[in-house]
Amino acid sequence: MKEFKVNNLISLCLIDGKTVLFVNNREFKQCKILLLNVPIGDQPDVEMNSIDEFAEKLNFRVEYEREYVDITEEEEFMGHCSV
Repeated sequence: MKEFKVNNLISLCLIDGKTVLFVNNREFKQCKILLLNVPIGDQPDVEMNSIDEFAEKLNFRVEYEREYVDITEEEEFMGHCSV
């Protein structure tokens, strides 16, 4: 099992091919998907400090229909763990 500790309260684990978020050692079931799929070359030229800034700069909205992206469970886990 892979684990990524964000801080003393938040951690992510790759369990049976799924990314599971834990808050204070309890599973948090609200955040289950990666929201952004940005093709190489489409990133803004400015540096961002958070995923929220990136989504705002790209005019991303949660209502958009999700596209299936062919990535492994481990790649998705690393996407959740990235800062």
